[in-house]
Amino acid sequence: MGRQKSGASMLSLQRILEIRTYKTVWVMGHKIRKAMAARDADYKLAGLIELDDTYVGGPKPGKRGRGAAGKSKVVVAVETPGDKPRFAAMRQVPRVSGDEIKAMAQACLGAEVVARTDGWQAYRVLNSESSFHAPTVTGSGKNAVRLFPWVHTLIANVKGNIRGVYHASVTSTCPVIWRNFATASIDASGNPKCLTG
Repeated sequence: MGRQKSGASMLSLQRILEIRTYKTVWVMGHKIRKAMAARDADYKLAGLIELDDTYVGGPKPGKRGRGAAGKSKVVVAVETPGDKPRFAAMRQVPRVSGDEIKAMAQACLGAEVVARTDGWQAYRVLNSESSFHAPTVTGSGKNAVRLFPWVHTLIANVKGNIRGVYHASVTSTCPVIWRNFATASIDASGNPKCLTG
């Protein structure tokens, strides 16, 4: 479940494992996801961190990006000790504000981190005695992807997972998605590491 970039549906697991009832696979899948979440719940990201927010939900008319109505707001942080990601954390938040960013930082970031962000004003709370905020005004979306590749790769993978597996209202399934997808990042040996948010 943690190895597939596109996620694993319970129906595909039922076929792979040759289990008769869907209910059995569904219960088993949720127990595995819960165990994965519990295993990594106390881990804190350290070192160099890429941090960004995203809005997740189906297409809706109106504004796109920050401030889009009817979408779930998610803050994503990826630990990047070298040229590859190692661990990550995601949090669904009611709004992308300084208070929400600070709460996530306290829960998910260790001491002495360097947080690289796109310069959005809510991220200013990351400057403290134990952390350093390095804002970079990105301008266009393409430039943001170039400057913060790992956090945007993770965001794209989560959105692809939602389209490919869930086929449902994102607002109703968001907590399950974050537990399921957790944060599959690749370590130096090429194996995914998972950490919930």
